[in-house]
Amino acid sequence: MRIKTIVFLTVLGVLSLMEIKQTNAQNVTDGQGKKQGAWIKSQGGIKIYQGQFLNDIPVGEFIYFYPNGKVKIKTRFSENGKVNHTKMFFDLSGKKIQAEGKYVEKQKDSTWNYYNEDGILVLIENYKQGKKHGEYLVHNYLGQLHLQEFYVDGLRSGVSSEYFETGELFRQINFEKGIRKGLFKLFLPNGIIQLEGNYQNDLREGIWTTYNIKGEVEFLDHYKNGVLIRRTNQEGKELKIESKEEDMIPLDIDPSQIDPTKIH
Repeated sequence: MRIKTIVFLTVLGVLSLMEIKQTNAQNVTDGQGKKQGAWIKSQGGIKIYQGQFLNDIPVGEFIYFYPNGKVKIKTRFSENGKVNHTKMFFDLSGKKIQAEGKYVEKQKDSTWNYYNEDGILVLIENYKQGKKHGEYLVHNYLGQLHLQEFYVDGLRSGVSSEYFETGELFRQINFEKGIRKGLFKLFLPNGIIQLEGNYQNDLREGIWTTYNIKGEVEFLDHYKNGVLIRRTNQEGKELKIESKEEDMIPLDIDPSQIDPTKIH
């Protein structure tokens, strides 16, 4: 009887060890080929990611690595693997956050924040089902607002405002479904408006007014379908069309594309 008891306990112990070994096993697939439990993926001896699966669906936290072993991405899955909140890290330390946001069914969604290596917030994007949707903000390396835009289903819509490093308004453009349409304004660093006019179907249309550094009207340019037809003064007198870079916006440059760092 004693021998039988010893044999029974020995077998039970072996089975327990086998169960523990199976529980701690990694990279396991079940009879249907579905990933189960802890998984670590490596290539050429370099760890790529680690995480947990349940019936082939990622659950909980997954960590992805740079080739040097530093943490590249941390993402936490929820809602049966359909949603994951993600943080991306710079390579140098593996600790400083580069970007953070949410994916819904593998597409960016809601608010995403991006940082430089000094931890300064430099970009804020809003998404809906993988498309930009809502406010879009760009900050310079000092954290000051540089650009504010709005998107609807991936297309710029409404007023886009761009700023000098001093914080003064540099340019405003109105968009409708990704196309320039409506009022445009360009400002000098002192706040005085330099140029204003209207876009129609992405082309300059109607009267565009250029001002001097005192804010006085310099001349009026008359456009039709993006083509400059004539130039006049305020009284309607015809003026010779000249393009002097030191005096005005060059005719061959679209004012919506001018670099604010080139304006003095």
